[in-house]
Amino acid sequence: MRFDDRILTMLDYPATDAGSKAAVWVQLADLLAQSGNEADEDVKMMAIGRMAELRSFVSERRRLALSVSVAGRDLPEALTLALASDAPAIAAPILTRAQLEPETWIRLLPQLPTPSRSLIRQRRDLDPKVEKALAAYGASDFALPASDGVAEDILDLTQAEVAPPHGATAIGDLVKRIEAYRTQGEATRPAAKVAHRLHSFAFETDAAGLIQWVEGAPRGPLIGMSFAEMALPGGFGVDGQACGAFRKRAVIRDARLMVAGHSDAGGEWVISAQPFFDHGSGRFSGYRGIARRKGGMAKSPDEGLLGLQPDSARQLVHELRTPLNAIRGFAEMMEGEFLGPIEPSYRDRAFAIVSDSNRLLRLFEDLDLSARMQGGQDEIPASGHADVKALLKDVLRHHEPLINERQLRVQVIASEELPHAMMDRATLARLLDRIVLCALGLSDAGETVRIEMEAAPSGLSFAIVKPRSTRALAGDRMLDASSDPLTSRDDDVLPLGAPFLLRMIRQMAKRAGGRFEINDKRFSLNMPAETDSADISKESVQD
Repeated sequence: MRFDDRILTMLDYPATDAGSKAAVWVQLADLLAQSGNEADEDVKMMAIGRMAELRSFVSERRRLALSVSVAGRDLPEALTLALASDAPAIAAPILTRAQLEPETWIRLLPQLPTPSRSLIRQRRDLDPKVEKALAAYGASDFALPASDGVAEDILDLTQAEVAPPHGATAIGDLVKRIEAYRTQGEATRPAAKVAHRLHSFAFETDAAGLIQWVEGAPRGPLIGMSFAEMALPGGFGVDGQACGAFRKRAVIRDARLMVAGHSDAGGEWVISAQPFFDHGSGRFSGYRGIARRKGGMAKSPDEGLLGLQPDSARQLVHELRTPLNAIRGFAEMMEGEFLGPIEPSYRDRAFAIVSDSNRLLRLFEDLDLSARMQGGQDEIPASGHADVKALLKDVLRHHEPLINERQLRVQVIASEELPHAMMDRATLARLLDRIVLCALGLSDAGETVRIEMEAAPSGLSFAIVKPRSTRALAGDRMLDASSDPLTSRDDDVLPLGAPFLLRMIRQMAKRAGGRFEINDKRFSLNMPAETDSADISKESVQD
């Protein structure tokens, strides 16, 4: 049976319900893709017309699956146009893999929507003729300089050539102005920027999960990408983790985003984002987040904390901490009934607010400290005197609710005559707290957390045996956000992720005169000791 016959059969199929109409759309698209340019032109146009009628019955996910499956084939021009005119995520597989003749590209350009032209603009393998045709549109469509000093309407030059204004005078005037723009503009046009590989960008979505705002990266390949649908194998978009978090309106932590094209924004990204809500109605409004290259850190030594400069990061922390302190203060007044008796249920709620506020304030302190260290304003004393055993008892007492909640067993193995550490007490207390918190957060329910303290040739060693979830990750892999063991968990113990916390601990230890290391078996903090004790026996202390 010829392709024409099969296409005509589908055109005659009496589709009556939404499911059958969607099936006919898919079958027609698939048959047109198989036929290449063999089918009769009239039959192809009838099929394209029927697909346009039925498209509203086909889900975006199904259209995307079709687009991915036929991308790269020798498609009929009409089918390429139909698929490339769809939503950006659906058009991307077609436009980034299509191998068309320059004349075909030039014919398609004026018929494509602006987002689709933006996707084509990211390619680096286009014929110079096509690049010149694209340049006529500018970044989107540009306004021609007005002869009378008044701003002109935005004009699409290629469309203007296809459908010129009425009258010979208007045509002649348009041609003159276009030529003037091209000749005079070359002298004043800034030199083309050398392409560089981006390492991070910020973004915001709307309530439907579509990226609406981007800073730090080309907008064309990103605007319109959806968090509501998971990318298919070989396709572009977010992974199942981001899609699942979007449906639950949950925090997105280190999910994957694949961006089409060969532009600076093209390729694979790791994304983290927070949902935000309307203050008046409480309705979900979208996500705000940061994307960073998979397995990479920011190139600039001043860039890295949430993609911001240190001063900007500290300002952000200050803006967040100020209202949180006010909330915590009011909740403490309610909990203590300073304004009068309140219902027990409200007092319990106030206690929960105070607890959550304290946890967030500790997080803000870590962000602020990281920003200070990054900007060279660490303010960490490099000397002091501290009892490690006593500090550890305080830390474990502080984290007792978490230990009980997860039914963890903490085992401490310590030298009987452990020397004191030559390190600032407050700094060491914070280091021990964060190392223990990281170990607890990475441990599975019911797991034993083993802590070892002993005198070492270089001073004093404080080590924690790595939790089961991290033993396959050695050294620097634990510091890589793309390897975060918490990525697949709904866990708020380490809201910034284990890699962030471990990097902060390493920086902090170094500035305090110690050394933090990660090997196959342990997290180890080595610090100078007050004395070098020899022949020290050990005892096992159960907590």
